Amino acid sequence: DGRLLATASEKGTLIRVFDTIKARLLHEFRRGSDRAKIYSLAFSPRNNLLGATSDKGTVHVFRIPDSATAPTSYASASPAPLSSSAAARASGAASTSSSTVASILGQNKFVKSLLPKYFRSEWSMAQFKLATTTRSVVSFPITDSDTIVVV
Repeated sequence: DGRLLATASEKGTLIRVFDTIKARLLHEFRRGSDRAKIYSLAFSPRNNLLGATSDKGTVHVFRIPDSATAPTSYASASPAPLSSSAAARASGAASTSSSTVASILGQNKFVKSLLPKYFRSEWSMAQFKLATTTRSVVSFPITDSDTIVVV
């Protein structure tokens, strides 16, 4: 619908989501720490998910918080769990990025304030490793916004 715009950093490690009406940064997601060429970025029809593909042969899915009015707080930047329908579709191909570090950070604001920004980053909620590193495109069908299509 044009309300959101996604961009990737030159290194391909960060993906930023902007509000096009208010012209401001809403979210900053970390795809990884290695350089990557981002092939495609796509929002789901409800603007609650963002898919990204890269030359690393991976597909990342980021959850966009319901509140598109406030920027992502690094203090609350922890991965969201997959919905049961999304987890069922992934059938083992996806790995959620929740970790012990993320759970510790989510509970201790003081520790978070001492760590570099990298450790406070918001990571993808799911990753899929493709069989090939060939250029790929990600999309979400209008008829089922919980499904992701990679070509």
